Formats: sequence, structure tokens, C-alpha cells
Amino acid sequence: GLLAVSGAGLLALCYYLLRREAAGNSRRLQAAQAAEIRFRTLADSAPVMIWMADPAQGNYYFNRTWLEFTGRGQAEEARGGWEEGVHPDDRERVRATWTHAETQREPYKLEYRLRRRDGQWRWVLDT
Repeated sequence: GLLAVSGAGLLALCYYLLRREAAGNSRRLQAAQAAEIRFRTLADSAPVMIWMADPAQGNYYFNRTWLEFTGRGQAEEARGGWEEGVHPDDRERVRATWTHAETQREPYKLEYRLRRRDGQWRWVLDT
């Protein structure tokens, strides 16, 4: 049959379950934060430019090598500075190729000119 539980007992059970869930969430959050730190440390140590974008096509991460190359900060790049750094003659092709690859979830390979911090254009390979 059914188990009779008092109001206080039900409240205690709910409190226990919420605490257990919160502890699990806390451990998952800590693990995700640790993984993020490991990734950023690895990416920032790499001698290549690395960037990542979220599925909504909002750029959100550029490694230290990228930032040193362009001379801009993380926030500026994330607000669209990366696109301003692409040569005007290449910009539409880069945008179209990247948008297609992202929406179709397909790999891509792009060569384009990117402005270095001193204003010089350099060819880059983006895959």
C-alpha cells in the first residue's frame, strides 16, 4: 500500500533530495569548469591560431596566439572584430563558407587574408 508521510517528513525528504541534486550539480559544474581551464591552457599554449564559435554563429573564444596576431582582445573579437580583420575582398566568401559549414555541420577549408596587428595582411588557412 501507500506510505503515510507527515508534512515535516515530506519537507525533510524534499530538502534531502534538493541538497543531493545540488551537490551533483555542483560536482558537474566543477568538472566542467576544470575541463574549460584545461582546454584554455592547452589552446593558449598552442603555436597556432584557434577560434571556436557556438552553434548560433556567435564567436566566443580566440586563443592567445590569435589575439597576439590580431592585436585585439577577446571581447573585441567576440563582438565581430574577427570579421573586421578579414580582408574586405575575402570577407563575404569567408562569411558564406563558414555559415554554410556551420548550418550544414560540414567541415570546411578556407584560405583568406587576415590583418596582423601591424596592419599587414597575411594569408591564413582556416579548417
